[in-house]
Amino acid sequence: MQSEEIIKTISEKKTEEYMKNASPEDLKNIESLYQKIHEEVLEIIQNQNTNIKDISSNNLSYTMIEFYTLIAMACLYGGILGMVSINQNLANMSSKGKRVSVAPISKGKVILSTVLASYMTQLIGLAILFLYTVFVLKVDYGSNLPLIILLGVVGSLAGLSFGIAIRNCF
Repeated sequence: MQSEEIIKTISEKKTEEYMKNASPEDLKNIESLYQKIHEEVLEIIQNQNTNIKDISSNNLSYTMIEFYTLIAMACLYGGILGMVSINQNLANMSSKGKRVSVAPISKGKVILSTVLASYMTQLIGLAILFLYTVFVLKVDYGSNLPLIILLGVVGSLAGLSFGIAIRNCF
């Protein structure tokens, strides 16, 4: 299956390359052009010095999957913070909510500030998790660490939003 995709990709690139550089005379004899492309693709595939390497199984580490799952779990736990922040501002759920509902302040600002505080709290917890896994457990995230941190920041926002949405639905 992978070999078919590789052949297809090489064929498409060679066809595109020939079509860009082909003269009008070459386009008249299109079958010979396709024959030429076919021969070059076969030569590339049969050549032993190709740079095609199967590295798909080398990147699969069950230990790394465990740590990625840990990060995702920490992000989704932000949903609990979101639900608590909304519950604390509802008048029928807490005494703080009763005080907030009669206070002369915009309810939108109160909710936004509690959501932002929850998000910052979650980011601090996620930073502690990253520091612990990198420096104490010596987890090697490789060159992907900035992308994993970005994924954690976005995932935290998604978890928090998920918790707020769940709370508002029920």
